[in-house]
Amino acid sequence: MYRVMTKSGIMIHVVPNTKDAIIKFVKEQINLSGRQLVKEMVNKLRRPSKSRMKLNGLIIPSCHSQFISNYSDQFDIYSLENYLFPMIDAGLKIEKIVSTREHNDVIVARK
Repeated sequence: MYRVMTKSGIMIHVVPNTKDAIIKFVKEQINLSGRQLVKEMVNKLRRPSKSRMKLNGLIIPSCHSQFISNYSDQFDIYSLENYLFPMIDAGLKIEKIVSTREHNDVIVARK
Protein backbone atom coordinates (compact mmCIF):
# COMPACT_ATOMS: atom_id res chain seq x y z
CA MET A 1 0.00 0.00 0.00
CA TYR A 2 2.81 2.37 0.88
CA ARG A 3 4.48 1.84 -2.50
CA VAL A 4 1.43 2.86 -4.53
CA MET A 5 0.35 5.81 -2.37
CA THR A 6 1.18 9.31 -3.57
CA LYS A 7 3.23 11.60 -1.38
CA SER A 8 0.98 12.94 1.41
CA GLY A 9 -1.61 10.36 0.35
CA ILE A 10 -4.13 9.19 2.93
CA MET A 11 -5.10 5.59 3.51
CA ILE A 12 -8.26 4.62 5.40
CA HIS A 13 -7.98 1.04 6.56
CA VAL A 14 -10.96 -0.72 8.21
CA VAL A 15 -9.94 -3.70 10.31
CA PRO A 16 -11.87 -6.11 12.53
CA ASN A 17 -11.03 -6.15 16.22
CA THR A 18 -10.82 -8.99 18.73
CA LYS A 19 -14.41 -8.43 19.87
CA ASP A 20 -15.54 -10.02 16.61
CA ALA A 21 -13.77 -13.29 17.38
CA ILE A 22 -14.88 -13.28 21.02
CA ILE A 23 -18.53 -12.62 20.13
CA LYS A 24 -18.52 -15.41 17.56
CA PHE A 25 -17.08 -17.80 20.15
CA VAL A 26 -19.66 -16.81 22.80
CA LYS A 27 -22.58 -17.08 20.36
CA GLU A 28 -21.55 -20.66 19.62
CA GLN A 29 -21.81 -21.51 23.32
CA ILE A 30 -25.16 -19.86 24.18
CA ASN A 31 -28.52 -21.64 24.36
CA LEU A 32 -27.39 -25.18 23.74
CA SER A 33 -29.67 -27.64 25.53
CA GLY A 34 -28.46 -31.17 26.20
CA ARG A 35 -30.42 -32.42 23.21
CA GLN A 36 -28.98 -29.70 20.97
CA LEU A 37 -25.50 -30.45 22.27
CA VAL A 38 -25.80 -34.13 21.35
CA LYS A 39 -27.27 -33.23 17.96
CA GLU A 40 -24.41 -30.79 17.34
CA MET A 41 -21.85 -33.40 18.37
CA VAL A 42 -23.32 -35.97 15.98
CA ASN A 43 -23.43 -33.39 13.17
CA LYS A 44 -19.80 -32.44 13.81
CA LEU A 45 -18.77 -36.07 13.62
CA ARG A 46 -20.69 -36.59 10.37
CA ARG A 47 -19.73 -33.25 8.78
CA PRO A 48 -16.54 -31.96 10.45
CA SER A 49 -16.35 -28.79 8.38
CA LYS A 50 -17.78 -25.66 9.99
CA SER A 51 -16.98 -25.79 13.69
CA ARG A 52 -15.23 -28.28 15.89
CA MET A 53 -16.20 -29.52 19.34
CA LYS A 54 -13.75 -30.12 22.13
CA LEU A 55 -14.23 -32.86 24.71
CA ASN A 56 -15.25 -30.39 27.42
CA GLY A 57 -18.31 -29.43 25.38
CA LEU A 58 -17.09 -26.10 24.02
CA ILE A 59 -17.86 -25.49 20.39
CA ILE A 60 -14.93 -23.98 18.55
CA PRO A 61 -16.11 -21.90 15.56
CA SER A 62 -14.52 -22.34 12.18
CA CYS A 63 -11.65 -20.04 11.31
CA HIS A 64 -12.33 -16.84 9.41
CA SER A 65 -9.34 -17.33 7.16
CA GLN A 66 -8.14 -20.16 4.98
CA PHE A 67 -4.57 -19.31 6.06
CA ILE A 68 -4.99 -20.27 9.73
CA SER A 69 -6.11 -23.55 11.23
CA ASN A 70 -6.31 -22.69 14.92
CA TYR A 71 -9.26 -20.52 16.01
CA SER A 72 -7.23 -18.87 18.77
CA ASP A 73 -4.91 -17.44 16.09
CA GLN A 74 -7.81 -15.19 15.04
CA PHE A 75 -7.30 -13.23 18.25
CA ASP A 76 -3.75 -12.47 17.13
CA ILE A 77 -4.84 -11.60 13.61
CA TYR A 78 -7.48 -9.21 14.92
CA SER A 79 -5.07 -7.42 17.25
CA LEU A 80 -4.79 -3.79 16.25
CA GLU A 81 -1.03 -3.93 16.74
CA ASN A 82 -0.74 -6.48 13.95
CA TYR A 83 -2.06 -3.84 11.56
CA LEU A 84 -0.39 -0.79 13.07
CA PHE A 85 3.22 -1.90 13.41
CA PRO A 86 3.64 -3.03 9.77
CA MET A 87 2.16 0.30 8.65
CA ILE A 88 4.54 2.26 10.87
CA ASP A 89 7.49 0.09 9.76
CA ALA A 90 6.58 0.84 6.14
CA GLY A 91 6.81 4.57 6.85
CA LEU A 92 3.16 5.53 7.24
CA LYS A 93 2.20 8.08 9.88
CA ILE A 94 -0.85 7.01 11.88
CA GLU A 95 -3.09 10.04 12.18
CA LYS A 96 -6.16 8.59 13.81
CA ILE A 97 -7.68 5.36 15.08
CA VAL A 98 -11.46 5.33 15.43
CA SER A 99 -13.68 2.50 16.63
CA THR A 100 -16.77 2.13 14.48
CA ARG A 101 -19.67 -0.12 15.22
CA GLU A 102 -18.70 -2.80 17.70
CA HIS A 103 -16.38 -4.91 15.62
CA ASN A 104 -14.21 -2.57 13.58
CA ASP A 105 -11.42 -0.09 13.99
CA VAL A 106 -10.61 2.47 11.32
CA ILE A 107 -6.98 3.45 10.90
CA VAL A 108 -6.24 6.72 9.09
CA ALA A 109 -2.65 6.82 7.91
CA ARG A 110 -0.65 9.27 5.80
CA LYS A 111 2.45 8.76 3.69
